[in-house]
Amino acid sequence: MAHLCSSTHPENPKIERLRSLGFTGFSFGKAKLMKIHDKDYFYKYVSASTLIKILQFQTMRWSSPLLFNDPFDLQVDPFGLSENELTEAIIKNYRVLIKTPEIKIFGSIDPKLLHFRNAYQRGDINDGDVETVVSEYRKEMVDYKFELRDEEKLRIEKHLAEDRVFCVAEENDNLLMWAHYADSHKGAVVKIKCIPELDTPLCAATSVIYQRELPRIGALEDLAKYFLKIGEKPNITNFAYTKSEHWSYEKEWRCIGGARNLEKLYDDSRFNPEEIEAIFLGCKMVKNDRDVIRHNLLYPRYSHVKVFQAKINDREFKLDFEKVALTSPNFEA
Repeated sequence: MAHLCSSTHPENPKIERLRSLGFTGFSFGKAKLMKIHDKDYFYKYVSASTLIKILQFQTMRWSSPLLFNDPFDLQVDPFGLSENELTEAIIKNYRVLIKTPEIKIFGSIDPKLLHFRNAYQRGDINDGDVETVVSEYRKEMVDYKFELRDEEKLRIEKHLAEDRVFCVAEENDNLLMWAHYADSHKGAVVKIKCIPELDTPLCAATSVIYQRELPRIGALEDLAKYFLKIGEKPNITNFAYTKSEHWSYEKEWRCIGGARNLEKLYDDSRFNPEEIEAIFLGCKMVKNDRDVIRHNLLYPRYSHVKVFQAKINDREFKLDFEKVALTSPNFEA
């Protein structure tokens, strides 16, 4: 999980672009959004300095995948296929398309393929001729050095570089998360509420899938048909929401949207104060950070926010959380 903080809704052109790529997990436009999951809250692990910025500027951050601490996360080859594997699949489908008239063609198609398909159906060419055509097509693919695959890969990589991701977790008491993302317990955890009436992005958060194999954007046959222009664009949703099983302890959910400013690898945007339900202060947070956080929480817009202090349990490897008032000695200690 990367260190991220929020952005409100992407602009419509970005939304349409990501829709076309098969992305889900962020709000579309200004229409009221129904939750697509059963979660009422999520948790954001942050450093004390990040929490102070969140409260001061009333913004959170969505980051580019290029900033992620996991080089496998949205940064690996989306195809995971050798040129030979995909070439053979395309050749197979090319042959089948010529010789199988009952296969309906939707959308555009290679003019040469259409010509030979019609010729075969009329009986102008036989099976031997088809093999000659397929052999020539194979040479043509080699001559072009499989530019279509490389172009498609670059297209997806370009879009991913222009995306912004907001990551949250299901739990607020995970010791590894506190150590890794809350500055070794010197930071905090923000409890963020999903509010459908306000169309908040987390209403459409999608859970991350953890597995051993690298994610791919489609099955071999589907990719072959797409490159022959007789299939749909690859849906990269699974690719965007899949991580190594080594990260399963995070229980991560994420939202994905388009960048507002391509000059930076992140976008900061305002959030509604009602989204912050509670804040859990780390058991090792220093007094100066606590004082600054307390000062910012005294603003009227945060009057509803509950504050808890993390304590080390004296019997188990776990944290206990004690509710504190902003003016209480316990908070200022």
